[in-house]
Amino acid sequence: MEMDEKLLLEAKELVSTYHKKQSEKGGVYGIKKILPDYLDTRTVFDCSHPINRLTGIDEVYQGFWEPFIKAFPDAQRRDDIFLGGVFKEGYWISSTGYFAGNFENDWLDIPATKTLAYVRFGEFNKVENGKITETIIIIDFLDLMRQAGVKVLADSLGYEGLVPAPSNQKGLMTEIQHREESKGTLGLVEDMIYGLMTYDESGELGSMGQNRFWDEKMMW
Repeated sequence: MEMDEKLLLEAKELVSTYHKKQSEKGGVYGIKKILPDYLDTRTVFDCSHPINRLTGIDEVYQGFWEPFIKAFPDAQRRDDIFLGGVFKEGYWISSTGYFAGNFENDWLDIPATKTLAYVRFGEFNKVENGKITETIIIIDFLDLMRQAGVKVLADSLGYEGLVPAPSNQKGLMTEIQHREESKGTLGLVEDMIYGLMTYDESGELGSMGQNRFWDEKMMW
């Protein structure tokens, strides 16, 4: 599928505006009114377990947003990375960041902390004919549980906490990007992922050849 820059820009503007509405005064509290402006009536919403798949605007609100708003009534969305392109015959807009708000009521049996909490997400939205027809959102429930004092995993060997935005503060790419540079970036990332799948029986991490992709000063 050949990318139409006009359609991609329109898709970015739609999703970006939808996200900004989640960050305005009152945060997500008024989201029920705006969902029909951005979501297709038959939209499919896939979320991390135990929420899983929701279909249609009503299910998306009742299954995800309504319980979330009850738990975090003043939550605001903060995107750290925002980009988009063509994937499998569609225009997809992806983003990652945090919802920040006071955790006032239990959510999915995670006990409320009555203090500020950060809910990390990774989100992918497919746009067709001016509406979001499909959403895939990964919620970092494990990190929220950590903040709530619920221990389900062994202690981490590294830092646990907020993941910072890109150091140059240029992660929000709402405009059209240079096409050849974008292709090169995508190719680098895909080759890196392929390298992760070439781990051999020697048990040596070097077999994946990751030194080809990462800068020596890369901060994980």
